[in-house]
Amino acid sequence: MALVDADPAQPSRPFRNRLVPVLGAAGFGLLVYLIAELGPARIAAQLHGLGSILPAVLALTSAKYPLQTAGWRLALPGHARPSWGESISATITGDALGYLTWAGPFTGEPIRALLVRGSVPVAAGIAAGAVERAMYNVTAALSVWAVLLFLVAATHRLTFVAVLVGSVLGASALAAFVRGRLRARPAPDRQHPSPETAETRPVRGAAAFLEAAREIWRDRRGVLPAIALLCLAQHAILVGEAYLMLSTLSGGTTLQTALVFEAVTKIVNTAGMLVPGRLGVSEGGSALLAGALGFAASHGLSLALMRRVRALIWAGVGLALLPFQEARARRSSR
Repeated sequence: MALVDADPAQPSRPFRNRLVPVLGAAGFGLLVYLIAELGPARIAAQLHGLGSILPAVLALTSAKYPLQTAGWRLALPGHARPSWGESISATITGDALGYLTWAGPFTGEPIRALLVRGSVPVAAGIAAGAVERAMYNVTAALSVWAVLLFLVAATHRLTFVAVLVGSVLGASALAAFVRGRLRARPAPDRQHPSPETAETRPVRGAAAFLEAAREIWRDRRGVLPAIALLCLAQHAILVGEAYLMLSTLSGGTTLQTALVFEAVTKIVNTAGMLVPGRLGVSEGGSALLAGALGFAASHGLSLALMRRVRALIWAGVGLALLPFQEARARRSSR
């Protein structure tokens, strides 16, 4: 019967397909409300002032791509690393497509791997990108936690000690869990592979990805500390960007304020991950944070908008590179 043969996942798909546009519309509405509430003329004037430092912001944030690329290349097998130019351009394009879609790295990393498929097996490229982005997220969480612990330590010493002990125990348990999940398992029988069908192809792709990830853990986990340092350098660039913009908007700030601002911004962006481009969420969180730190709320909104301008400029660069990269990837894979 039709009711028996129906895919049980089908009812959830229309809801999921409608959820993202609804969240995007809500985010856009929140952004419009914030601009109207804080004053369009004031926001325009502040953006005009930030426009004078936009070249400096672009120069500063351009350093993120070599650092991200270096971490990705470290996770790749030594014999399967594309040229630096190809690697950086693929990273910029992958980030561009990740930024322009709600799925973020779930879109960007596979795209980067496909753009260098002539040099790197796709599964290995995706696994290396996943490891680098996972390390980026781990170091982001650690940096946020360190900032929050610093703030707690300044006012509540006993709470600080309790949270610190809990953090160490939790991190140890998580590390043990991840290590257990990544232990090498028996490799699939490559001498007698089963025929590939449309149904088994996704399963084979997932198996190849997991095998590539285990290979990184088994053979190249010694590079993880270096990747972590490269990720920390990327976070430091974002703190520098926040410091530069806050100084321009308010006539001066401190490094501690920039650290707190960037840490809480990461929390807000994580909470708004399902909203396409985090539209409205980033701006609203930035405005609230600016007010909490003693700045005008409009300063926070203007900072978030200028960061969005910066991200869109780099996304435009990535999209402009896409046709050339795809053509090169097709020639290399023939």
